[in-house]
Amino acid sequence: NSFQTRRSSYLTYRPEEIDLSAAVLAAARRFDYVLEQEGFHLAKETGGDRLLVKADADALTQALLNLLSNAVKYSGKSREIHLSIHAHGDEAEICVLDHGIGIPRSEQRRIFESFYRVPEAARETSGAGLGLALVRHFAEAHGGRVTVSSEPGKGSTFSLWLPLVKKERKHGAQAVNPIPKDNHGEDS
Repeated sequence: NSFQTRRSSYLTYRPEEIDLSAAVLAAARRFDYVLEQEGFHLAKETGGDRLLVKADADALTQALLNLLSNAVKYSGKSREIHLSIHAHGDEAEICVLDHGIGIPRSEQRRIFESFYRVPEAARETSGAGLGLALVRHFAEAHGGRVTVSSEPGKGSTFSLWLPLVKKERKHGAQAVNPIPKDNHGEDS
């Protein structure tokens, strides 16, 4: 479509080799104020490896902020969001998981189209329907992809996949900001 053509002509990326975990955690920190104001807790988890990808760091930040913004917008009563970064073979996965309203399977194919919004969600929240289209454009322009796994009433998991340039071994996984355990009086 003509929007797709116009968007491609003005979106230029400047990819460079970046430490994905460091870039994602820095981007997430930019969203801390919004999360705090809305009463959300963001659990962040990085794998035990240093993951290097070739990406435009500013565009990566914008893509991640779009995913986090959607997680806040569509979380319903749940105030927990999970952000994780892991390697799977020759790809890195940035995963944003919420426990919100979810997306019907029949709508999941269309949510990455420009200006498309799930009808039920469009009645309840504002937006132009461009965020996920921009996330997809970023992913594809960097040799990656974006996927969704969702079920109505159970939340959504959006995964941004990027090709790895290099993976360097570190020691163990790191829970940067884990969800606090609520034992409700039970022993751990």
